[in-house]
Amino acid sequence: MLLVRRSWPLLLAVACSGSDGGKPFRTTYQDEGSICIRSAADGKIEVTVVFPTCLSSSCDRALGTTCSATLSGTTLVISSKGESESTGARECTADCGALVAKCGSSIAVPPGDYTLEHGDSSAAIVLPQSEVALFTDSASFPPCSG
Repeated sequence: MLLVRRSWPLLLAVACSGSDGGKPFRTTYQDEGSICIRSAADGKIEVTVVFPTCLSSSCDRALGTTCSATLSGTTLVISSKGESESTGARECTADCGALVAKCGSSIAVPPGDYTLEHGDSSAAIVLPQSEVALFTDSASFPPCSG
């Protein structure tokens, strides 16, 4: 019985530590994922980018995200970057967390027709708009929720 008690913590450490041969690794997402754009009352826009990943709370962690929204004529350019790290373990919890970046424009964006660009994706949008989700097929989380 004593041997079983000693081996149980060891089994937990093996299952979650990545000592099964897997190595920790980092993943970087650059200008990809789902976007939610909201027009604020002051005319500025609020942007939420949800990167196309699912983070396990026991095996992954978010390292950081950045986002910027710039206006060039009638083109609204969203730049985003997110980075996560995985332990490399083979057994992880099945929960799924989002990697999210938020930003906004520093100036008011006048109402009108615009082209939104995010990486290789582009879409025509009309501002002001209370809420619009774009490029949502690339992530498992709805970008305009929460």
